Amino acid sequence: MATPSNSEKLVSSKPEKSLPSLPSLYQNQISPSREGEENNFGQIFAIIQRRVILITSVAFAVAATMTLQAIRKPVVYQSGFQLLVEPVKSSNKLAGLTNSYGGKVTETSLDYETQIQILKSPQLINKIIENEISPQYPQLSYGSIISKLSIFRQGETKILNIRYKDSNPERVKFVLDQLAIGYLRYSLQEQQTNLRQGLLFVDEQLPELINRVDTLQARLERFRQQYNFIDPQTQAQKLSAQAENLSAEKFETQKQLVEVQTRYSILQQDEGAIAVLNSSANYQQLIGQIRQIETLIALESTRYRSNSAPIKNLLNQRQNLMPLLSQEAQQVLGSQVAAVTNELLLLQVRLNAISQAETQVNRQLEQMPTLDRQYTDLQRDLTIATNSLNRFLEKRESLQIEGAQTEVPWQVLSPPARPGAPADNLINQIMTGIFGGLAAGVAVAFLLERLDNVYY
Repeated sequence: MATPSNSEKLVSSKPEKSLPSLPSLYQNQISPSREGEENNFGQIFAIIQRRVILITSVAFAVAATMTLQAIRKPVVYQSGFQLLVEPVKSSNKLAGLTNSYGGKVTETSLDYETQIQILKSPQLINKIIENEISPQYPQLSYGSIISKLSIFRQGETKILNIRYKDSNPERVKFVLDQLAIGYLRYSLQEQQTNLRQGLLFVDEQLPELINRVDTLQARLERFRQQYNFIDPQTQAQKLSAQAENLSAEKFETQKQLVEVQTRYSILQQDEGAIAVLNSSANYQQLIGQIRQIETLIALESTRYRSNSAPIKNLLNQRQNLMPLLSQEAQQVLGSQVAAVTNELLLLQVRLNAISQAETQVNRQLEQMPTLDRQYTDLQRDLTIATNSLNRFLEKRESLQIEGAQTEVPWQVLSPPARPGAPADNLINQIMTGIFGGLAAGVAVAFLLERLDNVYY
């Protein structure tokens, strides 16, 4: 048989009344869920009431057991100290040396995991026990200390936290004090070892650096002696100026030679005049001497100024030969023909000498770029080697000074303190046992209630 809906009941039973408002409908729909929650809480409360003896018994048993364990457990005290194991502003002691010279000794940031293992190693701890701890507490060993010692890094800082716990607060303070002393002594020994390694590396490299500097200096000196200059750029400027002067002098000599040749053609009546002069042994000897002097003047003018002593000496020699040459020519030819012929031959000799000197200067100018490059390479290598040598010498002196100092590189930020209260609080452990017992009792009660429901 079909049951009428809620709306049909409302209309049929009470037609004279209006329909309820919308909020009242929502209240009618929500009320069953609230009643369900109240029923659940009621059931839970009823279970607790029925099983109160069980819950109390389990809670008492658990709390008593944990309290007894806490009372029997030995009292443990804990303290510690903080150790700064790196300077706030770290510096590389061999910076600029190994990188520039290809060395293998480098200084990187501290490997904290490895450092902690070293601080907890038997080699270091046993040394501290033997030297510092055993006279006061001979019963302590590496195993008894390391089992109660903890070392960890504080975040991403350069600080290590060292913690130690023991049943004796005085022993905690004493052991931590000796560990701090031993760790600081270890850091100083490590610093001295690193400094000795740095000095050894520098001393190994110094002979090779000194030999390289000496070799480059000798090569540079031989280079300067071979090409007879100090600075290639200055020498190039000097040669360029000489080439310009020789070119101008050559042009002027060629001009004079054309003029003299014209005069010679006009004055020369007898075609055999030159042949006569060429046949004169004395005249040819004088011409040869003048030719040699002109050649020397042209060559020496590339090295000395025109008013220098060597140039003046050559000019005086040439001037002294001129009267003899004219006298000899006059004896062979007439005065005018002899003078023109003499001047013509002198200009030809001068032109040849200038051309030879110009060729030599131009050849040197062509070599200057190559010589300049060789000189620059030598100078650069010598500068680099000298700078490297100076840096190694400075670093050697710096390492020697640091090695003579006794400043401890590590620093204790917070010294060990005597622990005041035990690390494990008895009241906290008892309260934990009480709450744990209550939770266990409630859990057992609900488990039994579920099993009973399943059975029935």
